[in-house]
Amino acid sequence: MSTLSGTKIKDKFGNLLHVEGGLTSSTKNVEDGTGDASALKLSLTAVEINGTQSFTAPPTTDNAELTSLLINSSNQVVKRELTSNAFSTDPITPSRVIARQELDRSLAAGGAASQMGFAPIDAVNPNGSYQVGSTNPIQFNAANITVNNAGLYRIDISFQFNAIAVSNTNVTTTVLVNGTAIATALRSKSSTGLSMVSFYYAKYLAAGDIITVTNLSSSGNVVLKAGSAVEVLKIA
Repeated sequence: MSTLSGTKIKDKFGNLLHVEGGLTSSTKNVEDGTGDASALKLSLTAVEINGTQSFTAPPTTDNAELTSLLINSSNQVVKRELTSNAFSTDPITPSRVIARQELDRSLAAGGAASQMGFAPIDAVNPNGSYQVGSTNPIQFNAANITVNNAGLYRIDISFQFNAIAVSNTNVTTTVLVNGTAIATALRSKSSTGLSMVSFYYAKYLAAGDIITVTNLSSSGNVVLKAGSAVEVLKIA
């Protein structure tokens, strides 16, 4: 690298970089002494680069770090926390929760509907609930499922009922968002024994929306079997 030591400014002014008028809150071109603008702009708080950015040597590899740098719609560099799925060679799994009824639940006749109680998340327990893909869009607890990210979601219902001692029983299954019913299915049982209810509903949900599911029996003595499931899948 050359030095300016012992050199008169008049002989090297074209090589000197400067910002016309000094640094302010707005970015300005860094220019050489002849007024040619470089690819660099500076302000008191920001740096802009116009052109190709490169490294003399590649940066250090870190296989554990999940923070990435991205470009937003304003061409600004922003950071984002990713999951390990983003760096997997396997296809990225959509975010979903499969919430399973933890224990057999008796449905009272008439009156208030019975809300499901979900088994804890346990990927290796055949009687547990499951969560796959990114855990950020969907938040799970024992009573409900909360949507953290706005988007289009599919809600699947797969229930098994057992009418123990009563025939001609109606069971009403209701999916609610923030306490308001969005989908209802009626299952009529003409005899005792096992029966199934299965349906799905797609809906755009806002961040913070809470999904709950209830069942109501017209005659009582009906059991929602353990393992009955509500699946919430983020489609887009």
